[in-house]
Amino acid sequence: MKSHLLHLFIPVFFVLFALQSCKDTSHYFLDSSQQHILYGEPDTDPAHQAVVMITMGNGGCSGTLIAQDVVLTAAHCISSPENMTVYFGNSSPFNHTRSVIKAETHPLWLSQGNEDLTYDIGLIRLAQDAPQEIVPIPYLPESLAITQSEVENLNLNYVGFGVTETGSSGEKLQMTQVLMAFCEGNNYCQVNVPVEGGEVYEMYIPQDTIGITMNQNGGICHGDSGGPAFVTRDGTEYVAGISSFVIHNSNDECDYFGASTKVDRYTQFIEDFLNSEICNNGIDDDNDGFVDCDDEECLDYPSCIPNACDEPQILHCGDQITDSTLNGSSVFNTYGNGCTAGFSVDYQEMAYAVAAPPDATVIIDLSISGADTDLELFQLNQACDPMNCLTASTNPPGNNEMLQFVSGDATQYIVVDTWQNPGAYTISVECENLAQEICDNNIDDDFDDLIDCEDPDCEETIECFSGEWCDNNVDDDGDSLVDCFDADCSNSEYCLFLTENCDDGEDNDLDGAIDCQDADCFAQEECSDSPKEICDNEIDDDNNTLVDCNDPVCKTFKGCLHPVEICDNKIDDDGDQKIDCEDMDCQSYIQCETLPDVEICLDGIDNDEDNLIDCEDEDCSSHHYCNLIAEISHNTSEDGCSCTSAGSKSEIPLPLLLIFMGLGLFTFRRRKFSN
Repeated sequence: MKSHLLHLFIPVFFVLFALQSCKDTSHYFLDSSQQHILYGEPDTDPAHQAVVMITMGNGGCSGTLIAQDVVLTAAHCISSPENMTVYFGNSSPFNHTRSVIKAETHPLWLSQGNEDLTYDIGLIRLAQDAPQEIVPIPYLPESLAITQSEVENLNLNYVGFGVTETGSSGEKLQMTQVLMAFCEGNNYCQVNVPVEGGEVYEMYIPQDTIGITMNQNGGICHGDSGGPAFVTRDGTEYVAGISSFVIHNSNDECDYFGASTKVDRYTQFIEDFLNSEICNNGIDDDNDGFVDCDDEECLDYPSCIPNACDEPQILHCGDQITDSTLNGSSVFNTYGNGCTAGFSVDYQEMAYAVAAPPDATVIIDLSISGADTDLELFQLNQACDPMNCLTASTNPPGNNEMLQFVSGDATQYIVVDTWQNPGAYTISVECENLAQEICDNNIDDDFDDLIDCEDPDCEETIECFSGEWCDNNVDDDGDSLVDCFDADCSNSEYCLFLTENCDDGEDNDLDGAIDCQDADCFAQEECSDSPKEICDNEIDDDNNTLVDCNDPVCKTFKGCLHPVEICDNKIDDDGDQKIDCEDMDCQSYIQCETLPDVEICLDGIDNDEDNLIDCEDEDCSSHHYCNLIAEISHNTSEDGCSCTSAGSKSEIPLPLLLIFMGLGLFTFRRRKFSN
């Protein structure tokens, strides 16, 4: 009945044993090079949507859905669950697929080196229910068992995905044959099989087997294994047989005889499986008071065996850890065909949980120390289930391994397992395309265990900075001083690089001098009405024997240092015998406590109510701005100029100054606070 991907398997020893009385056993050797079946027809019966195709590693079979999550098939079709996939539909491409979480053979089936096909029955539990529209087909109960009396009188309808007589594939086929052989009890049964040339050969079939003669009316072949032989009782269709084995003619064609396991002899095995504990669904399926891994039925289930994932070490982005698989457990040994192409990894393993932000590109590098050490690197799903391996790196001995993946919302697990020669390694984690911390949403957006303002990423954001933000025209810290007037901004590059505009009547660079009073403007044409020191030409322009920055009039020149107290370095930076918070330069610094009843020097208010405002008050004698104003006033008076103090609020209206700031009259803007 078809599918070139699938083949019905018969151990050679069983063939020879079963045909021990035949004249020429060479005719019955199973050679898959020419696999043909006889005369199947497309199966269009809607009820037969329950007949499925099963792949398991390099081969495949057929089967029947007998419950919404259980498939009945042959024991020789059972493989590791992670290697099996079940397909629903009549042909490729199939309508639906399901993975497998449990697969079980009859306990008396000898899966390794079996000499015959007795007990060739198996059951599969799907990881997810079959599509709702697909109705399971019941298995034949003992009360309706096939009997010896029905030989040559009972029609059996076979369905499967085996290879056709022409070698075609990709379509579910069906055919009908009459029951020809019956064996029940505890012994092998002799049957007479018509073969080519009109001869009849004697052969033996195992107990609990039914058989058909295969001829031009049809037969089963490679890929039909595990498929159903249906019978109808009182209008209900049942699975009565499970396709098990065939013999070949001299042309290696499926011919002569096809055998099926007699289902009604195994109802207890089926019932036990249907009512058994499902080991990973959180339900007490068998009603024995124990759920999942607490149930003794699940002791051998991979996710229930104590393993490296029980207490994995956490790997964060940027981590680098040196360890050895000699320190690990030895539980995981198969990771599915998608990760290991079917080979086992049987030695010690170590597991890690990767804590990376969602949608980050995670790069795991495994550096192996020993030239003979052969370690493999696996990425598992959020359950750390080896049956759900996502990807792997499996290089030869001594070669490093690397995985790259995009992290999801759930934790990703990394397993370092030993193919041979366990040994030391270094595992490192690099992350790209990391999410940024959002500083006001109470979420750890970048998965570094720090939330909002706890995260250093937020130190310089307006949401988390509790001091003055130096270029937003707002009194952020509520000390009545805005932007560069606040000591919090004394080291801000924005404030250090303010430039004087020489004809707007404002102290743009906040150094106490306005327009032509500011040394920055002395060289400008509009300020050349009297000789002034040009502060960067190495000439004594005003003939007072003081050149450039050595001349007091250059105190306000942007190229000459203006001593200002740095408020957190324990040094008297401006030479006024006041250090850090003792200096009035620092009275509005975020880490300095403002004393009560003390004048705040640049807010335009008589804070201590002594009728002296700002720089007029002795409290401000150590404030660098007030000292600049005093020196400028002294110097200009000696020159015969009539100048008023630039520290007066009538001279430098603070709101007007902020308006100019907002218009962008300064040459350097940087939205950053720095201490």
